[in-house]
Amino acid sequence: MIVESLRGKDADPAECLDPTRGSSLVILSVAASLDALGAGFSMGIRGSAMITPAIWFGVTAGAMTWVSMKLGNRLSAGFGRWVEAAGGLILIVPAFEFVL
Repeated sequence: MIVESLRGKDADPAECLDPTRGSSLVILSVAASLDALGAGFSMGIRGSAMITPAIWFGVTAGAMTWVSMKLGNRLSAGFGRWVEAAGGLILIVPAFEFVL
């Protein structure tokens, strides 16, 4: 994400990775699923009910995705490739905190 934003619009589209296809999609799906797996384990250990939290997780995830896509479209129109680079950095920082 950061590398692609720094390449600019003149980069060859064939060289850019498409996160909605192939191994990128699988890796993103596994990462999101591992996060949900941890939440599910902790709720199962506590003996929580299943249906209500599952509905709220789905509604919250859908709403956050919708808001972030709308916000991303508006910010990219004004700030262009720098917003994409900032988004990549925002994703990297929590990943390092999680690993450490």
